[in-house]
Amino acid sequence: MTIHAISPKKLLLKTVQQLLCQDVKLVLSEESRKRIIRGREYLDRKMIVQQEPVYGINTGFGALHNKSIPKDQLNI
Repeated sequence: MTIHAISPKKLLLKTVQQLLCQDVKLVLSEESRKRIIRGREYLDRKMIVQQEPVYGINTGFGALHNKSIPKDQLNI
């Protein structure tokens, strides 16, 4: 089994085809993990200091965009 690391690098269509046609295990690269953690930390800080709603974070999506999610129901 081949291992493919999901990373910030550009993903070519040719590579996607290979991934779909082979027995491949997908893993996150260390850089991807770091970026995900940084993004989560950014959102956590934003939720603490910002009073205005943040679409999709403390509101619903689409037709529910104006539906606020109470702080006690957010996983901060």
